[in-house]
Amino acid sequence: MKNQRSISIGVAFAMITSANVNALSVFDAAWPDQFLAATPRLVNVSPIAVDFGAIKVGASILGLVTVKNLTNQAKSVTIGAFNTAGGFTSSPGTCGGSNALLAYGSCSLYYTFKPTAPGQTFSANASISVGSTVQTLNFIGSGTESLGQVSPVAVDFGTSQIGATVVIPVTITNNLNTTITSVGGSPVAPPFGITGDTCGGNALGPGSACHLNYSFTPSTTASATGATGVGLSVLLPNISMYAPLNFSGDGSTSSSIATLVPRSIDFGSIKIGRTVTFDFVATNISAGIISFSGGGFNDNAGGAFAVSGSCGGGLAAGAQCSFSYRFQPRVLGAVSAVTSVGASGSGQGKNFPLSFSGTGIGTLAQVTPVDIDFGQVQTGTYMDVPVTVTNTSEAPLTGFLGGSVNYPFSAANGCPTSLDVGAACQIVYRFQPGASVLGLRSTTTILSFTNTTGVRPNNTITLKGTGYDPDKIFLGNFD
Repeated sequence: MKNQRSISIGVAFAMITSANVNALSVFDAAWPDQFLAATPRLVNVSPIAVDFGAIKVGASILGLVTVKNLTNQAKSVTIGAFNTAGGFTSSPGTCGGSNALLAYGSCSLYYTFKPTAPGQTFSANASISVGSTVQTLNFIGSGTESLGQVSPVAVDFGTSQIGATVVIPVTITNNLNTTITSVGGSPVAPPFGITGDTCGGNALGPGSACHLNYSFTPSTTASATGATGVGLSVLLPNISMYAPLNFSGDGSTSSSIATLVPRSIDFGSIKIGRTVTFDFVATNISAGIISFSGGGFNDNAGGAFAVSGSCGGGLAAGAQCSFSYRFQPRVLGAVSAVTSVGASGSGQGKNFPLSFSGTGIGTLAQVTPVDIDFGQVQTGTYMDVPVTVTNTSEAPLTGFLGGSVNYPFSAANGCPTSLDVGAACQIVYRFQPGASVLGLRSTTTILSFTNTTGVRPNNTITLKGTGYDPDKIFLGNFD
């Protein structure tokens, strides 16, 4: 009599590959006519490989590996050490202690991934022993974003009068849920310098921002360049980053009707959907009233760049106004745009070409896992794995679309019509093979959502599972 069991394993991370510990093997092909009665499995371990996906630096993802005892005897579970640190840690969870795995019971091992650097992929493996059975567990994950947002990261101050000082603020924003222990800017050689800051090398709390004020004071008409950087660190765990900063500028002895500073900026790496702004300051250095025109974009990288400001007509001699330029990345990767501002008055005119660049990173939400292997699942039973969506944007997520799948997979969508900032919801995916579903099955689905920015990323979710009958086993080669 086939043992009919319902197995519901809740894990909030991706399962890449899975196999039962007594090496039952199946193929994604037509099964042969001859089968052999299978030996009953003693224990299930699932998942045996985990892809945590792209996780923000400084954030932690906790995953569970479930061990299920299929016998009437209690067993002990022993956890081996990771082959490399790599941002991974483990604990016995509920599997600790002698004979913690009760007869027909289950326990869970806890595995944590906390990436220590953006743009890097981390991997590690460990083994567990259940009685005489040894099972290797494989883990992978990558880091995204960084400890803090630094913007801008490159500034061309443009042309300034010799002896005049122009100041540009560089803003550091803590986007973590923990405190950045230290923030500090490195010195830079003249004609550039630091003229003050609000960071002071001190701690920067979650959601807080501070500024490092960099200056340009040309002493000659020669073009100048300078390089420095901003250092950020978190004490526990010990994570640090260094954001390079680059400056350029020209000196001039000639006068004009106006100045507009800076000439170009690189906003740096900004999370998709997040908005950063920077003021380009115009000064009337003529003796009369001047007016400004232009400054908009014909092709603004799909809406990534935009402008608003107080400059228009009637700027008095010696007065200032500003064009506030916005960068809101809508796609991953680098984008750029150019524009120009015209100044006229007192019988003169001047044109100021401006250029902008920036890089979109991250997404509106953390979606994990995105690649699931349900492993080998007995016909008449099922496995559940939730895909968790956490709103990491600055506005509620709405307009959830897609995510549906077909038999032998199914989905129970628990995401609301509006998901608040910081909140999470789950779509529980199930693999439930029937007698007609033997061997490997796979499918792909796409989940999307948006917020007030109008950005709508596509998140691809891949599902895979192997259905088997415990009374049948393939007689040919094993995979």
